[in-house]
Amino acid sequence: MEIEIEISFAESLNSCSKKIRANRFKECKKCDGKGGDELIKCGQCGGKGAVNQQVRTPFGVISQSVHCPSCKGAGQTIKNPCGQCAGDGRQEESETVEIKIISIILFKRINIISFIL
Repeated sequence: MEIEIEISFAESLNSCSKKIRANRFKECKKCDGKGGDELIKCGQCGGKGAVNQQVRTPFGVISQSVHCPSCKGAGQTIKNPCGQCAGDGRQEESETVEIKIISIILFKRINIISFIL
């Protein structure tokens, strides 16, 4: 997860903490992350997880194996999907998290030499 926040120059010099609100996926509480009741063999790919796709080109017919669009390559589908997560097994939740920003700026002594021209 990547989140951008703005901090002041003073906060960058000293360590500080910020509270941020972030959305993240968590396991569905209703189905315990299973996505539903019963898994059955996919009817489109026959449980293989892949289907053959043919494309006509000027050079002939090209046949390739691709992930099954129905089961997304799993070979199984959910007979009764969960009503809360729609069979995904996870839900997006908003959460407030406190992060600590640690100063890593090191100061060195700089000698400035002035030249009078």
